[in-house]
Amino acid sequence: MQKKVLVMATLLACAACVLFAATGKTSKAGQSQKKMQKQQTAQVRKASGNPYGAYRAELIQFAMTLRGKPYKTGGQGPNAFDCSGFLNYAVKQSLGKYSLKIDEFPRLAADIYRKVVPISPSEREPGDLIFFSDHGKISHVGLYMGRYKDTNPADGIDRLDGRIVFLNAASAGPKTGVVLSAVDEPYWKKHFYGYGRFLKSGK
Repeated sequence: MQKKVLVMATLLACAACVLFAATGKTSKAGQSQKKMQKQQTAQVRKASGNPYGAYRAELIQFAMTLRGKPYKTGGQGPNAFDCSGFLNYAVKQSLGKYSLKIDEFPRLAADIYRKVVPISPSEREPGDLIFFSDHGKISHVGLYMGRYKDTNPADGIDRLDGRIVFLNAASAGPKTGVVLSAVDEPYWKKHFYGYGRFLKSGK
């Protein structure tokens, strides 16, 4: 049974904080938490003149439910993904019901980069995208999540605690599939290309 890990990312829409959970099995507590998250998202959207903080929250909440899915070259879900297939699926499944032109979201990482607005690290918000390159060409994309918070250090899963993380479908490394990775890991630092925004700021 997978251990429960909680990640907190600050999403500014009326200065709201959204809690993310990933678990291998659905429990009554998990169902209650998901219900609370949906209610919170709805409240944030209703209270804020800027709904994009809530859109970002919905995207991240849905994307986290895919954590643990295996990697597959060309995979577009729902059971296996490559990096851009994971992001494309998460975006369309979570935000497709809104009038955000999500159908125009590209399939490949390089094409996604061409559609986003480049932003600096100081501008990034949870729900933005992070890009990596190989030999100068965009080769990987992930969903920026913010600072990781392990609420149960005793379970031994604390290597990411306090670090800036992103959610991605990794093809290689100590763990593959849809995983949380730290931006400061040597491989990602070496191949980091930049951040991009496809959803307006939630601030």
